Amino acid sequence: MDDRTHIVQIQIQSSGETLFTTTKEMPPSNEIQPVITPTDGLPTGLRKYTISATLEQGEDSIARTYPTNGGDCYSVTIRVGTDGQFRDMPSESAFEGCNQ
Repeated sequence: MDDRTHIVQIQIQSSGETLFTTTKEMPPSNEIQPVITPTDGLPTGLRKYTISATLEQGEDSIARTYPTNGGDCYSVTIRVGTDGQFRDMPSESAFEGCNQ
Protein backbone atom coordinates (compact mmCIF):
# COMPACT_ATOMS: atom_id res chain seq x y z
CA MET A 1 0.00 0.00 0.00
CA ASP A 2 3.09 2.23 0.03
CA ASP A 3 4.75 3.86 -2.96
CA ARG A 4 8.25 3.23 -1.56
CA THR A 5 10.41 0.09 -1.56
CA HIS A 6 10.92 -1.67 1.79
CA ILE A 7 13.28 -4.42 2.93
CA VAL A 8 11.48 -6.94 5.16
CA GLN A 9 13.05 -9.72 7.21
CA ILE A 10 10.66 -12.64 7.67
CA GLN A 11 11.09 -15.34 10.28
CA ILE A 12 8.95 -18.41 10.97
CA GLN A 13 9.14 -20.19 14.30
CA SER A 14 7.37 -23.11 15.92
CA SER A 15 7.74 -24.17 19.56
CA GLY A 16 10.53 -21.61 20.00
CA GLU A 17 12.60 -23.01 17.11
CA THR A 18 13.40 -20.86 14.07
CA LEU A 19 12.48 -22.88 10.98
CA PHE A 20 12.79 -20.32 8.20
CA THR A 21 14.35 -16.88 7.73
CA THR A 22 14.55 -14.73 4.63
CA THR A 23 14.85 -11.11 3.61
CA LYS A 24 12.73 -9.74 0.78
CA GLU A 25 12.48 -6.45 -1.00
CA MET A 26 8.90 -5.23 -1.17
CA PRO A 27 8.62 -2.90 -4.18
CA PRO A 28 6.05 -0.07 -4.38
CA SER A 29 2.46 -1.31 -4.26
CA ASN A 30 1.89 -0.84 -8.00
CA GLU A 31 4.58 -3.45 -8.81
CA ILE A 32 4.52 -7.25 -8.55
CA GLN A 33 5.07 -8.29 -4.94
CA PRO A 34 7.31 -11.21 -3.85
CA VAL A 35 5.70 -14.54 -2.99
CA ILE A 36 7.35 -17.15 -0.78
CA THR A 37 6.25 -20.78 -1.22
CA PRO A 38 7.27 -24.22 0.10
CA THR A 39 9.73 -24.47 -2.81
CA ASP A 40 11.60 -21.59 -1.12
CA GLY A 41 11.91 -23.65 2.06
CA LEU A 42 8.74 -22.71 3.94
CA PRO A 43 7.85 -25.36 6.54
CA THR A 44 4.72 -27.35 5.72
CA GLY A 45 4.18 -29.63 8.72
CA LEU A 46 0.91 -29.52 10.66
CA ARG A 47 1.77 -27.34 13.67
CA LYS A 48 1.38 -23.80 14.98
CA TYR A 49 3.71 -21.26 13.39
CA THR A 50 4.60 -17.75 14.47
CA ILE A 51 5.39 -15.49 11.54
CA SER A 52 7.40 -12.35 12.33
CA ALA A 53 8.27 -9.54 9.96
CA THR A 54 10.66 -6.67 10.65
CA LEU A 55 11.07 -3.58 8.46
CA GLU A 56 14.47 -2.23 7.38
CA GLN A 57 16.52 -1.36 10.44
CA GLY A 58 13.96 -2.56 12.99
CA GLU A 59 11.75 0.48 12.38
CA ASP A 60 8.59 -1.61 12.82
CA SER A 61 7.70 -5.25 13.38
CA ILE A 62 4.63 -7.45 13.42
CA ALA A 63 4.05 -11.07 14.49
CA ARG A 64 1.08 -13.43 14.28
CA THR A 65 0.57 -17.10 15.14
CA TYR A 66 -1.31 -19.42 12.78
CA PRO A 67 -3.57 -21.32 12.59
CA THR A 68 -5.95 -19.19 14.58
CA ASN A 69 -9.20 -21.08 14.01
CA GLY A 70 -8.15 -24.52 12.80
CA GLY A 71 -7.22 -25.40 9.27
CA ASP A 72 -3.94 -26.72 7.97
CA CYS A 73 -3.11 -24.50 4.98
CA TYR A 74 -2.75 -20.73 5.03
CA SER A 75 -1.76 -17.90 2.75
CA VAL A 76 -0.40 -15.00 4.80
CA THR A 77 0.00 -11.47 3.44
CA ILE A 78 2.30 -8.90 5.02
CA ARG A 79 1.01 -5.41 4.29
CA VAL A 80 2.82 -2.11 4.68
CA GLY A 81 0.56 0.94 4.99
CA THR A 82 0.93 4.28 3.24
CA ASP A 83 2.83 5.55 6.30
CA GLY A 84 5.61 2.99 5.73
CA GLN A 85 4.66 0.93 8.83
CA PHE A 86 3.15 -2.54 8.95
CA ARG A 87 -0.60 -2.33 8.54
CA ASP A 88 -1.56 -5.93 9.27
CA MET A 89 -0.85 -9.58 8.45
CA PRO A 90 -4.12 -11.18 7.28
CA SER A 91 -4.40 -14.86 6.47
CA GLU A 92 -6.56 -16.81 4.06
CA SER A 93 -7.28 -20.51 4.45
CA ALA A 94 -9.32 -21.01 1.28
CA PHE A 95 -6.86 -20.00 -1.41
CA GLU A 96 -5.75 -21.73 -4.61
CA GLY A 97 -2.42 -22.96 -3.18
CA CYS A 98 -4.19 -25.08 -0.54
CA ASN A 99 -5.68 -27.30 -3.22
CA GLN A 100 -2.28 -28.44 -4.48
